[in-house]
Amino acid sequence: MIRSEVNRIRSLTQGFLKFANLEKPNFQIVNSKEIIEKALQQFNSYTKNGVKIATSFPNIDATIFVDPLQIEQLFHIIIENGIDSMDGKGILEIKTELAQKMNHQSFLQIEFSDNGKGIEEEKVNQIFEPYFTTKKDGTGLGLAIAKKIVEDNRGEISIYSKLGLGTTVTLLLPMADE
Repeated sequence: MIRSEVNRIRSLTQGFLKFANLEKPNFQIVNSKEIIEKALQQFNSYTKNGVKIATSFPNIDATIFVDPLQIEQLFHIIIENGIDSMDGKGILEIKTELAQKMNHQSFLQIEFSDNGKGIEEEKVNQIFEPYFTTKKDGTGLGLAIAKKIVEDNRGEISIYSKLGLGTTVTLLLPMADE
């Protein structure tokens, strides 16, 4: 029991340090499809055990102007949360589409939708707060880190969830000027 608690505290501390010390983004032009597929590679074992991942990239050559390492970490957080919410079986859909924002900046919209447990409506507004978690063994830092990464990369993140039906995380990330 002591070992378990020490590991939990270590995980909490590491997560806090990541949250507090995220480096400034190293902006680069990145192919969106390639970075999503790279992030998905770490989850291949889940697809053999009841989780299906469906992707749709109609704008196959869409490029974004972001820090690729931070965005890959962001995708890992979102994908892992989606898979966790499905308890080992279900479908995680990832799709992209072009979006336009007001100041004439173009954004790529990336949606991650799962058919997991969903989140209670009153808790959806709290999920980006540090240390807030709905998981038994969660640290409450994953989505706080995700939000910080998105904001540091000049993007937006939103979540829609319906208890018992699943969750959709929507990202808007700045397109690279072509």
